[in-house]
Amino acid sequence: IRRPPRSTPLYSSAASDVYKRQDKDGDTKIKVMISYPRAWAAVERSLKIAGFELVDKNRDEGKFYLSWEGESSFFGRNQSDKLIQVQVEKIEEDISIISVFMENKDLEVSREIISQLNQVLT
Repeated sequence: IRRPPRSTPLYSSAASDVYKRQDKDGDTKIKVMISYPRAWAAVERSLKIAGFELVDKNRDEGKFYLSWEGESSFFGRNQSDKLIQVQVEKIEEDISIISVFMENKDLEVSREIISQLNQVLT
């Protein structure tokens, strides 16, 4: 028996319009056409669904803090653990930007996080 397609995705997105773009510095960001409170809630939910380890958050600053584990070294210590900030920024009343920041800029890690968030949001 073949079922008709679902009218909404399994994890319904709060963002009806989601755009992933790259700026002149190579940073990838997500532009969502929703208000800041809805964007904040959508990003928090998306981080949990994507399986990221949320260390802390500050809604007033628009920041989520994640722990990212890199490859383990020969001695079993993780040499490339990173503390990453995912920022939600209000641009206009119904437009917010989601971006990733880290101490030592790593475009590959940043793009991976944005890509996973984008998949959950859309």
